Amino acid sequence: MPHLDSLRALAISLVLVEHFGGPLVRAYLPLSTGALGVNLFFVLSGFLISGIFLAELDARKSGAGAVLINFYTRRALRLVPVFYVTVAALYMLDIAQMREFWAWHVLYLSNFLVAAGGPLTVFWTLSVEEQFYLLLPFVIIVTPKRYRLLVAASIIFFGFVSRIVALWLGINPVSFEASLPGNLEVLGTGVLLGVYSHRNGKRDLGWFQGPLARVLGAAAAISFALQLVIFYGSSHVFVPRYLTFRLSAAIFFGWLVLYAARGFSGLLGAVADHPAVRYTGRISYGIYVMHTFFPPLILMPEVKEFTGDLPLPAVAIAALFLSWLVPSVSWYALERPVLGLRRYFRGTRIQKGGSLSRGEQVMVD
Repeated sequence: MPHLDSLRALAISLVLVEHFGGPLVRAYLPLSTGALGVNLFFVLSGFLISGIFLAELDARKSGAGAVLINFYTRRALRLVPVFYVTVAALYMLDIAQMREFWAWHVLYLSNFLVAAGGPLTVFWTLSVEEQFYLLLPFVIIVTPKRYRLLVAASIIFFGFVSRIVALWLGINPVSFEASLPGNLEVLGTGVLLGVYSHRNGKRDLGWFQGPLARVLGAAAAISFALQLVIFYGSSHVFVPRYLTFRLSAAIFFGWLVLYAARGFSGLLGAVADHPAVRYTGRISYGIYVMHTFFPPLILMPEVKEFTGDLPLPAVAIAALFLSWLVPSVSWYALERPVLGLRRYFRGTRIQKGGSLSRGEQVMVD
């Protein structure tokens, strides 16, 4: 499913627009492109990881414990090296109060740090995702196959109910949005689609066509239109946005992920197949982990001695360039070599519409 890499490129582009676009861009794009990008990442990740784990669990020749060990080890090899190297670099440079709060980040508790009044960094999303995938495999293991779909739907329902309860209790919205319950609608939607597309031990997207695909497309269009109406049609947008944004994004991006998994066609397919787009998607994790720390790095007094006082647009352009260059170096020098170790913890390649092949590595975020 190569076009899923293209969706990663779209997601990271939305995040970069939010963080580097400046106040003018944010004024004319009030839907919050950064939040859209994060939600796309969550839906995409839920779809892929649930499908991978289900396939490995159903095809296992050993116990579920071995599947869990392989799963967690491969996730760690994919995510931990570049993340810890970034935290170490920020600690040495004393950026983003890392020397004071580094332990929260390395333990993947950055979202709890936000709730405790600490600094908000992009690491909160990584914490949410890893907390979710620490729990999800156990939920899948203890759930009988016939109830998996119901449990996946329950995750979404629990997230929405938690949102209502948090609003009723007056919980700080920022703290809730950075919590695991505050993101269950999007993560759960990815899992729901992954479970529904897992049939007879393989990923099968044959159901996403005909009337059902059109219904989902209509639901996606309505969800997107709803957010436009909320933002442009009302001067009191907090409560409607708070209650509907995550769920609307889940529906829209769920449809988009299915569309990409099936494969784009025509002009959209040509764009999605472009090597630059695919490559950007491949290194998107490194871009996401690092990009927000380049502006404060550029503005450090030691750097300004060489560059002088740069205007903000120049800082944004330089940060954008570094956000692509440094993750590229990281990909070839660190991430890809470490990923080679995953051959010792091989799972099951999931072939769309094909049979399961035991012992082949899944190269996926």
